[in-house]
Amino acid sequence: MYFSPYLMSLRNKIFICRSDITKIAVDAIVNAANSSLLGGGGVDGAIHRAAGRKLLEECKEIGGCNTGDAKITHSYNISQIKAIIHTVGPNIHSKVTERDEKLLTNCYWNSLQLAKKNKLSSIAFPCISTGIYSYPNDSAANVAMRTVKRWLETNDNASKMRAIVFVIFTEVDYKIYRKTLPKVFPSSLDEQADGNSFNFERSFNDDESPDNVQTKENKPKEGDEKKSVDESIKMEVAESQSAEPEVAKETVNSKLESNDVPTKDKSKF
Repeated sequence: MYFSPYLMSLRNKIFICRSDITKIAVDAIVNAANSSLLGGGGVDGAIHRAAGRKLLEECKEIGGCNTGDAKITHSYNISQIKAIIHTVGPNIHSKVTERDEKLLTNCYWNSLQLAKKNKLSSIAFPCISTGIYSYPNDSAANVAMRTVKRWLETNDNASKMRAIVFVIFTEVDYKIYRKTLPKVFPSSLDEQADGNSFNFERSFNDDESPDNVQTKENKPKEGDEKKSVDESIKMEVAESQSAEPEVAKETVNSKLESNDVPTKDKSKF
């Protein structure tokens, strides 16, 4: 079987970890929000609690978000990231329709577009719509990864994004994502022994422990052998501050741009 070097290079940008998304050190994290953007349960509530009251105040000014769309805000008390991208997934009432699949696709696509527009080169996604919105876990993972692959293959997007992290909370979803990854991003390394899975599955934690992920607070357990984590996920802030501090500051704090918020409704950065 022939394995495209180009496809393998795309796979090198994909990571899977089981952790708390508010602790992940990337440029932007994605919030699986409701249409009001005013907070809720699950990931949405966790992000609002971690970011603090000012996030709620900014979200009130935005005025909501349609299903499939994405909006961007500051990160506030989540200090290791630059921005939060909020997207609203479809709510499944009976069975998944073509429209539901399209809306979920739009969540990932529009979030990536918004990250690119704001020069955010690493992003972390939760499992969108699989909680109380009842999107089937397997189908949602397939939509997520195939959308990310198609986005990376479009125009020059791959050169603009250094790392895309799927941050998984439950063991069920973690296993589904690890199973889905080689189907969407096939690699010759898939034929190797499971013992090498950390190297080729782009997973932070093959022992299914969040201790191995690059976060603000977690440290390796005493006696554990340190695993080398790809430098691209160690938050680009340090690099951008040393190389182009003024540009980085202006991009993040002054020029966060939204796809669909009229000028008069934009927050003043």
